Amino acid sequence: MSGVGHRPLVGRASELDTLRQAWDASLTGRAGLVLVCGEAGIGKSTLVNEFVNGLGPDTEVLLGQCLTFGNEAVPYAALSQILRTLVGRVGEDTVRAWSGAGFAVLGSLVPGLSRGVPPESRDRIQVFEAVADLLQAAARERPLVLIIEDLHWADMFTGHLLRFLDAALADTPGLLIIVTYRTDEISGRHPLRPALAELQRRARVRLPLDPFNTDEIEQLVRPLLPQDASPATIRRIVERSEGIPYFAEELARSTGGHGALPATLRDALLVRFLVLDQETQQLLQVAAVMGVQFSFDDLVAVSERDETHAGEALREAMQAGLVIDLDEEQYAFKHTILRDVIHDEVLPGEHRRIHSRYADLMLARRRTSNLLELIHHLRAAGRNQEGFETALRRADELGDAHPDSVELYQVALDLWDQVDDPERILGRYDEVLNRAAKANNWLGDHLRASRLIDASIAAMP
Repeated sequence: MSGVGHRPLVGRASELDTLRQAWDASLTGRAGLVLVCGEAGIGKSTLVNEFVNGLGPDTEVLLGQCLTFGNEAVPYAALSQILRTLVGRVGEDTVRAWSGAGFAVLGSLVPGLSRGVPPESRDRIQVFEAVADLLQAAARERPLVLIIEDLHWADMFTGHLLRFLDAALADTPGLLIIVTYRTDEISGRHPLRPALAELQRRARVRLPLDPFNTDEIEQLVRPLLPQDASPATIRRIVERSEGIPYFAEELARSTGGHGALPATLRDALLVRFLVLDQETQQLLQVAAVMGVQFSFDDLVAVSERDETHAGEALREAMQAGLVIDLDEEQYAFKHTILRDVIHDEVLPGEHRRIHSRYADLMLARRRTSNLLELIHHLRAAGRNQEGFETALRRADELGDAHPDSVELYQVALDLWDQVDDPERILGRYDEVLNRAAKANNWLGDHLRASRLIDASIAAMP
């Protein structure tokens, strides 16, 4: 189903058991509705696929995939796919017999099927009743699992149809309806929100899927990596994937978590960004340059937009599931990988300007508690001289025993050849190497300290 190849299931044992219990209950009692939900890439289709693979050969499985073109839902997409599948398996004559008078309504939904009356010209309830009669007849012949994938892309017709089927087929044994949808794409303004709320109220089971823990991600990616993959490689995939199975698999298949994101993952994330309003895209690009987390006030200032327009754009990004609200004034990208994809869409010149504006804002507001962040923005803006002087001045103030001193000295050493007359500011290069060695020694990195001392001796005049 859904084009998902079968592979051993990782995690989700309790969720799979819940699906099987719902199926057993439908065989011995009444029809049931199961909602499987979670963010994109969390493994909804994988879980349902595993459940389907465990069903006996006498069970009929019908899949309907909701689709969109751009921002518009394809009308009747899921129902048309279900009807085509059923006609292909049992034949047009059987479908005609099962649906009775309703065949005239359903016929127009399947290309090549006997001509019928378009659903738009019939009362909607007649269409719903025709579908219910057909499914009820099919379930009497053999147990039936009806799967509607990606309800967040459905048209209003499909949402109302599901509500009707859940009520009309409640007394039908041997019928289970499974619906999957992305929680991060069903916002408060989504047109299907009222229908989904009713489905949630009536559903026999609602299965929200959480991100994987570290052990589950490791178990998932190990078969995809070389046998000699290092613990550092696996740890990097765990960190970058943030518990999302699809992210982890794509990272493992491509570079083992190193370097640029694989094109498949980048494109899957980018499409969610490109459907947003142009104003929202531009605001998110500014936010992505600022960092994974950002405040609303800072975003307004750096983007040079008024609060009203910035607020509307940020609201759209939140409704699309790209940004989350941490508290009243603080926001963050839903995933670091998502932020990285949007960040890479910023043109180089604009990239430097945003970094520079944010650095100016931090300096103007005396926000120097996170000096490493300030230096990062100064360097990215091409203001290496300021970053160099700021790093060394602060390292001297903190002293060798402070944890930040190691990174600050490293910044200064990295920029040594990119600034004017560094020895006038800091003294000789070998002396700075020696101070960096002391800072590393204080933190317990004796190997690094030893190498810096060797470099200091070699650099002596």
